[in-house]
Amino acid sequence: MSGKTFVDAFTAKYLDQGSDDSPSELNDSGIIILCPKNKPSDVILLRRVVLDHEGITNVGDCSQIADKLHHCRELDLSANQLASWSQVEEILKFMPSLEFLNLASTSLSDSSRDGISSICGQMECVKILILNSTRLPWDTAVKLLETFPSVGELHLSLNGYSSIPQSSTATSFSSVRRLYFNDNGVARWSDLAHLGDLFPSITSLFLVKNPLTELTDAIGCHFRNLKQLSILDTALSSWDDIDNLNHFPALVEVQLRGIPLLEGMEEKECRQLVVARIAKLAKLNNSPISGSDRENAERFFIRKYMDAPDKPRRYEELKAIHKNVNKLAHVDMGPITNASLVIRYGSEMVEMDVSTEQNCWQLRKSLATHFEVDHEMIQIFYHDGQYEGGYDEMRDDRANLQWYSVKNGDEILVKDLTERREREARSFWRRSTVRKTTEMSSDLEGGASKSSGQTKQVSERVVKKAATSTPATDDKRMKQLPAKECGHGECSFVEAFVAKYLLEEEEVDLEERYKNPHIHIAVQKKRPDVMLRVAILDQEKITFAGACEHIASKLSNITELDLSGNRLGSWKEVEAIVFHMSRLELLNLASTDLSGEGILANNLHKASVKTVILTATNIPWITVIKAVIPSFPNLEEIHLSLNHFSAVPEPPGPTFVFPKIRQLYFNDNDVQLWSDIIVLGRVFPNLERLYLVGNPITALTVDIGGHFGCLKHLSALNSGLSTWEEVDNLRHFPKLVDAQLRGSRILEDLEEKESRMLLVARLPGVTRLNNSPVSESERETAERSFIRKFMDSTEKPERYEELRKIHRNVHRLANIELRPTKNVTVTVRYEETSTLITISTMQTLQDLKKELAKKFGLTTSKTRVLYLDVQMPHGLEELRDPTANLYRYNMRDGDEIVVEKKR
Repeated sequence: MSGKTFVDAFTAKYLDQGSDDSPSELNDSGIIILCPKNKPSDVILLRRVVLDHEGITNVGDCSQIADKLHHCRELDLSANQLASWSQVEEILKFMPSLEFLNLASTSLSDSSRDGISSICGQMECVKILILNSTRLPWDTAVKLLETFPSVGELHLSLNGYSSIPQSSTATSFSSVRRLYFNDNGVARWSDLAHLGDLFPSITSLFLVKNPLTELTDAIGCHFRNLKQLSILDTALSSWDDIDNLNHFPALVEVQLRGIPLLEGMEEKECRQLVVARIAKLAKLNNSPISGSDRENAERFFIRKYMDAPDKPRRYEELKAIHKNVNKLAHVDMGPITNASLVIRYGSEMVEMDVSTEQNCWQLRKSLATHFEVDHEMIQIFYHDGQYEGGYDEMRDDRANLQWYSVKNGDEILVKDLTERREREARSFWRRSTVRKTTEMSSDLEGGASKSSGQTKQVSERVVKKAATSTPATDDKRMKQLPAKECGHGECSFVEAFVAKYLLEEEEVDLEERYKNPHIHIAVQKKRPDVMLRVAILDQEKITFAGACEHIASKLSNITELDLSGNRLGSWKEVEAIVFHMSRLELLNLASTDLSGEGILANNLHKASVKTVILTATNIPWITVIKAVIPSFPNLEEIHLSLNHFSAVPEPPGPTFVFPKIRQLYFNDNDVQLWSDIIVLGRVFPNLERLYLVGNPITALTVDIGGHFGCLKHLSALNSGLSTWEEVDNLRHFPKLVDAQLRGSRILEDLEEKESRMLLVARLPGVTRLNNSPVSESERETAERSFIRKFMDSTEKPERYEELRKIHRNVHRLANIELRPTKNVTVTVRYEETSTLITISTMQTLQDLKKELAKKFGLTTSKTRVLYLDVQMPHGLEELRDPTANLYRYNMRDGDEIVVEKKR
């Protein structure tokens, strides 16, 4: 290639034919196919000449190919060895229609200003001139530009222009709009000011990898038309440099990654600070800045410097725009590694520091060691202290405690399975023994003649003896106890209590049963005489109280009693049971039928009771207010769910007001009108927590909230709220801060995010919604979204005007389409032919290759596809990945695809 001329290189590539007998391609079967070299015919006009890296040192006689060069519009002579500009001129004289000239990496350092002849007027068509890495002297380059009066895009990168002298004449080049001045070693902005004077119409300036520092406020006036500025990898190290970008009058797009100022900062923080400081910026680092992006960035900027002693100039400007900006709450989203938990085991309760990184199996072993029990004989249950739910069994031994979101103040309940398994074994033995005894007793004469009155006398006598016994009597084996009436499956509270907590059955002498089938034999349990605090007798088929006075000493220390799922008929039986429980705090009667009228007088007075659970008891409302609540003067929490209180009648007199009750569960009672709920507000004037889940309540009016002056928490999940006016009326509950409204009719057709936004915006006093805290930033975002939602509505909610006064600068958000374009029209070039085709960007490169190979008569394996982005003139890019979708290359209308045949 040494010493090649331009004419030789052009002729060899575009004009010479190959030998007819030269092998061009060898197929798989070994057959040699001879074909001529591809070349344009005489009638085809050559519009693009690419002779890069050809080793051209001289021009040659261009007149020999003048007719071939005359219509050329693009010339690429990059990376050749032409020594001076005079040689380039010899070529250009024959290309009057040239629009694109690339001389990159062609050394023109020997060119001088005086050696440039004026061919002005002949090169008026050139729009793009690339002189990167040509080492052309600066004064020569300026002189050279006079030859190209219409150049709109100029590339002068990598030429070592570390200083730019001021022009001695008033010369300027107003046609230049885009200037690439990258990697020239320029360090002073004052030098760049000379560029602004030389190119007064410039709109895009690229200064990548220049060690620029200390941008002053006077520089911007030299670039009055500049819209895009790229200062990637420069030496800007001060925020004052960034602030001075505001003095560029038309600047809207900046690229400034890789500067020392932003080192060590996260990408998000860098972007927010730059956006906030440059007021007119619309695009940063090739990414558009939406209205919400700018607003969030400016608010972040205010919060960042809110407590700083030295505030930037921009701070006061933004403070005047955004008047209501407060500090954000600090929320730690990292998992808790240690928590202080309340551990309950029987009557014991201890506080223990627990690692949440251990799993449930490790926790169970450590708790078993602490309480000196077998870890295989205990169950552990978890209770979240912030929620009203019960205990969840921790079944998965491999699950870490962090999976349960364990935190300080939560509870772990440890249940001992030893007693339960012993009871199950005794129950199995009892059933089998009773079955045998019943069969045998049918053959005995007079066995069934014992009257029920006699049985009851025996029952009371034996229970009394068992209840008053002490551990000293453990060796007295034979104690007669009454059998439950197995035929009906019913028993008294006393029988159930004694059977579970005081006695343990052993083998029975069947001869004794033959004598009296209504009596079975048992012995007293051998256990320490500990104080029983929690009594659980659920699902025991208890129908009446029995002689509770005989076990009064055992009942006196009970603090929690669970009688759920039994068959007590009325409140009178309950009174008889709890009469002797002087320390009772919690009474659970859920699913125990109390539909009988019972005793409506106040015959019981238990000041210790704080919680009563009457869920699904069918107890009449009048019994609740006349008998139940007066029996417990210090009652704070009452559960009345699932009792079919579809209507709540007014109390019979003004004395039925209970100010000590703070918490009421009234779920699934089919209440339909808020006027009935008003009655609850009058009866319980100091309610702080009210649960109305599953009630189809409607017609929430403005006056309802006045009856609940102390209410802080309202749960109306799955309720009948059907209008936004009803939601707005929740604002009239004076102290309401926690609301649960999920599942309401008004929210059925809304997505979770939108429904939460609307609720937060409409309820300014609520700080917790659907068990999730409402932060200041979430409220602000919700209120601004609310304004935008109703901005164009003809009928605006009342809340709209209130929020407009709070947030004055709220505008519509820009609608940005981020999905890729599905179809684009591109110019496809193959050899000297070009055509416009529309292609799908959803297809892969392999699909495109097949389509183009078929169009131009090639094979897919011999087809090479190159892509040119016309908006980013960095040359052709070969597309190599056959599985890649075309949209990955961001193809747009007007781009070019070049097809070449592999050699």
